Amino acid sequence: MVYRPQHMPDARAAAECWRRRCREAGIGEIHLIAALTHGNEDFEQFGFDSGVETPPHNVAACGQPLLHNIAPELEAKEPLSGVAWDYGEVAQSYIKKDYADRKIYRCVFPSWDNAARTGTRALMVCDATPEKYERWLEAASHKTISDRLSQERLLFINAWNEWTEGCHLEPDRKYGRASLEATARVKVGKSTVSLTWEPRENKQTKLQPKEELKLSRARPETIIMRVAQSLSGFPIAYRLAQLAYRVTLKPFRNLYQG
Repeated sequence: MVYRPQHMPDARAAAECWRRRCREAGIGEIHLIAALTHGNEDFEQFGFDSGVETPPHNVAACGQPLLHNIAPELEAKEPLSGVAWDYGEVAQSYIKKDYADRKIYRCVFPSWDNAARTGTRALMVCDATPEKYERWLEAASHKTISDRLSQERLLFINAWNEWTEGCHLEPDRKYGRASLEATARVKVGKSTVSLTWEPRENKQTKLQPKEELKLSRARPETIIMRVAQSLSGFPIAYRLAQLAYRVTLKPFRNLYQG
């Protein structure tokens, strides 16, 4: 995985060199992933095999609208020249991106605030909680399963302990191990969070656990995920089911994602 291949003098030539040397060394074929950062939305031009989201980079890419800057609403000791976004709006922006026809892996972060490193020009993502992180991770997991073959289902999390960017899965004093526990629930298919996002002005409104469980079991995405899992070992059948899904259910998918 290369963070910024657009800075390489000749990324395509480098990729070919790496592949050749790995074959000569007996490693075999390698899979090269380009991080989609700093406005770059392409991996093909570099001769790489795939791309990976790197939120909050390219948050408005792939046709998504610019997010509302809530920095003026924050109480700060000094004027802020940076940008502040709502966590739920950031998550929804990435969830709505469609990668079904391109090999781009999804990525989720638990929180983001790089003010410790950049001061008043920071990029801050506000109101992040383990519950919202779990909702984003669950939605990204469903999309990964519905869009990718079993051997291509990679989902990235940024990051384990990026403390100077306010981005960490590691336990902290505020939430303890909540983000790790949320990750575990999603990974083993036991998450019961709703995939519906409340508008930011109503962000304090939460569903009761029983209501969340009811929505979780009833949503079409859960059924699609189970069908995809059952067909993952049969590529032709899986592709036919994927095509049927795009034609029939996909147009209605956004109804269950807010």
